[in-house]
Amino acid sequence: YYPKNYNFITSLTRKLELEDAVENSYSNELCTCYLNNLFIQLARELAPNQNQFKILNTQTKNTLKKLRYQLSLEYDKKWTISSMAEFVNFSPSYLHATYKNYYGVSPIQDLITIRMQQATILLSDNKESVNEIAELLGYPNTQQFIRQFTKSMGISPLKYRSQKNS
Repeated sequence: YYPKNYNFITSLTRKLELEDAVENSYSNELCTCYLNNLFIQLARELAPNQNQFKILNTQTKNTLKKLRYQLSLEYDKKWTISSMAEFVNFSPSYLHATYKNYYGVSPIQDLITIRMQQATILLSDNKESVNEIAELLGYPNTQQFIRQFTKSMGISPLKYRSQKNS
């Protein structure tokens, strides 16, 4: 983890060390406050800027929700940023930026997540082969599906299946 702003970590750590060393009255309470401050600032560094989401109007938010819903219904379709943008009548660059701003992930990454969720269901059923699952999910070839699944889940589809069915 490499926060953009890290000066607060050093500053609060020094305050904690000093307060712990001197052991004045209410030292424990003050150390707790410093720790809370540290964790809050770390959380703010990790979380996307919540104020960004407020600049989207209701119509744009609804359009993005409509696209996300469509992606979840038609995860097997050969989606591209261009086809997604065409679906919602946005330019590809505007769609990408707006979608990522609102959901915190790109539309393509969101589609991959939807496909991986569906893949785990299909692999657990143990009915279809990995080749058939790749085809059902809209992957142009099985190797691409296997690479994507392994990258997303940390194990291969076959290992996932054997762990789920054992």
